[in-house]
Amino acid sequence: MKHAFTLIELLIVVAIIAILAAIAVPNFLEAQVRSKVSRAKSDIRSLATAIEAYRVDFNKVPLVGAPTWALTTQGNGQYLYAQGVENRSFDLPVTITTPVAYVTAVPIDAFGGDIASDDLYGSMGDYAHYYWYFTKDWFNNAGYANNWRVSNSIQSCDAKTVKAATDPIGSASWVILSKGPDKYWAKVNANEVDCPQMWQYDSTNGTISIGNIMRCD
Repeated sequence: MKHAFTLIELLIVVAIIAILAAIAVPNFLEAQVRSKVSRAKSDIRSLATAIEAYRVDFNKVPLVGAPTWALTTQGNGQYLYAQGVENRSFDLPVTITTPVAYVTAVPIDAFGGDIASDDLYGSMGDYAHYYWYFTKDWFNNAGYANNWRVSNSIQSCDAKTVKAATDPIGSASWVILSKGPDKYWAKVNANEVDCPQMWQYDSTNGTISIGNIMRCD
């Protein structure tokens, strides 16, 4: 004679399933974040290789890309922008993909696409979706030379060694940023962008922590 499950037995089964789900879901989400971090680092590494190949050919790094602002200048006559890939803002220009394909396609940020309401740079349009590219020349020609705090001699988020507002101009020529797992360009203050090494994403602070994934040279 077959016996049906009692209410107590069903509740025990449901409780076990709930416990297993509570353990499995966070681990799954952590794995997703780690995978995106790896993808972002791989994308940025490929873009860095393209930038350096471009520099070898033209003895300068690519201009900062911008939507429909093809080769615009300011009063000093310096070129500040080139047309961005797919008309993206603050990205690599189309010259990185054509006529010579230093990279076949400029990828979307692994953590892009979400613009938080309190994102300091979320109102700037589509550039929140893509890897952010800036150059020392852009800062110089735009009149912000003293704000360039990116140094190729610093690869740590140690605040004791980061370029501060009173330090000399950074030595790096370019920087590429990913929003990182917090999905903000600047969640704390603008120094997350202006001094990216100070706020560099570090998984030892937790898989989802503040800071941008970056590379410079």
